[in-house]
This record gives sequence, C-alpha cells and structure tokens, in this order.
Amino acid sequence: TGRKITEIIFTVHSSDVESKEKKMNELLKLVKEEYREEKRLKKLINYWYNEKTFSYVRYNILYTNKQKTKNYVGYLTDSLKQHWGVEIEIDEREERLKKEKEMYLS
Repeated sequence: TGRKITEIIFTVHSSDVESKEKKMNELLKLVKEEYREEKRLKKLINYWYNEKTFSYVRYNILYTNKQKTKNYVGYLTDSLKQHWGVEIEIDEREERLKKEKEMYLS
C-alpha cells in the first residue's frame, strides 16, 4: 500500500506466577515494616504493579518511605497516582551515570 513501518511496539506480559509473586515480595520488603501486612496496601501495590511496572512502584515506595507522614498508605496512593517517585528515579539515574563516568575516566 506504499506505507512504511515507522515503529514497532512490543508489550511483554509475564505469565510466570512465581516471578510475579517474587517481584511483589520484593516490593513489600521495601514498605515500612509496620504497614506490610495491611490488605489495602497489598491490593494497592498489586494494582499499580499490574498497571505500570515494578520500577514505577518501587520508586514510589522509596519516595513515600522518605516522607514523614501519618497516613502511609494514603500518601503512597497519591504518590503512585502522581508518580512523585520520579525524583528517586532521577537521583538513581544520575548516581549511576556519575559512577559510569568515573569508571570511564579512571
């Protein structure tokens, strides 16, 4: 038809239940200990893990952990909705680039 392909989008879905459970456990280990057993929190993390990515949820948990809040689950919910964890993501990326640059220059 004369059209050319300009991009290909791949969506990868893992059907490995063990892998998902392992990733969920990793995320739950990042949550402040006193909130780990809350069903609402587990549902929240599971929902966002399925909607976004492991890294997306991880960064938002790490961001929430750094905040002083009385409503941990509520704050994490807002963080996941607004992706406030992008600050942590940027910090980690800058740190990684700094280390790579130092290794390159050594």
